[in-house]
Amino acid sequence: AQNRQPGEPTHHLLRDAVAQLLQIRLIRIITYNNEDDWDRTDHPHLFSAITRQNPMSLKPSAQRVQDVLIERGFTNQIVELAESTRTSVEAAAAVGCEVAQIAKSLIFRGATTGKAILIIASGSNRVNEKAMVAHVGEKLQRADADFVREQTGFVIGGVPPLAHAHPLETYIDADLWQYANIWAAAGHPNAVFPLTPD
Repeated sequence: AQNRQPGEPTHHLLRDAVAQLLQIRLIRIITYNNEDDWDRTDHPHLFSAITRQNPMSLKPSAQRVQDVLIERGFTNQIVELAESTRTSVEAAAAVGCEVAQIAKSLIFRGATTGKAILIIASGSNRVNEKAMVAHVGEKLQRADADFVREQTGFVIGGVPPLAHAHPLETYIDADLWQYANIWAAAGHPNAVFPLTPD
């Protein structure tokens, strides 16, 4: 909270102690208090959906994410799209942004401990599993669909950066900080929501 600018949100989604690849970083949710806070020219085809979508129309898994956002004091609204957003390429095409602006949540399994590890990576990047050993302290294994669902409560392709079934050790790709706005999955392969790296 030191040197906080007027109007800067004080709530954070992820712990200050999360590290990723090169730097220690934190993802913070964008808070849109009214329509004027959202630049209509950035995503004109999404503006109506973001501001007018009935929250009760969300699929149950997306609604769980929306509920957690509300509980934590954020005003972000999840957007469900007709197009699939299961992959970074699909998500970028659906919201009209660069692939690198998609914050993809990837679940790995610690080879020694068996614990779940979440890596939030830029959509254009691939996780260097060998390099991550220095940060995680053990080798990483790809998690299967059952493990992902058990640990997060969500299916692969819809894993959000929050609202998980269990607390997850989390690492964030520093490359996401080159963009003013990014997008993340929201609990369902057709659901996304906007965030901003801080």
